[in-house]
Amino acid sequence: MRRRLAGRGEGGGLLDLELLQRLGTRLDARPKRLDGRTIRQFLVEKLLQVRTKQGEIKPLVLNRAQQEYEGRCNQKNIVLKARQLGITTYVAARFFVHTITRRGTLSVQVAHDQDSAEEIFRS
Repeated sequence: MRRRLAGRGEGGGLLDLELLQRLGTRLDARPKRLDGRTIRQFLVEKLLQVRTKQGEIKPLVLNRAQQEYEGRCNQKNIVLKARQLGITTYVAARFFVHTITRRGTLSVQVAHDQDSAEEIFRS
């Protein structure tokens, strides 16, 4: 039985749970047809949306700082955090993609206070 998800795949077809789980084993791969992007970046950009500073909902497209982080991060990362570069948003996106593509994964993102934690995921 295949379960369908709301996101659209590269060819416009619906992504299904089995495909996401297969892709989860290759999140750092860079297939030629993704033009240098990782599978993780493809999933982030196809499945996720962000609220802009103007309040609009737009697809999450990685900015330069997020792309740099994507190319350099590994299992344990320390980020000297400048404000407004989108690293918190990108880390949340990475956690989300990792969680939906790997069965049994639990992700936790911690902030310094309750208001900041809620702001990360405010719709």
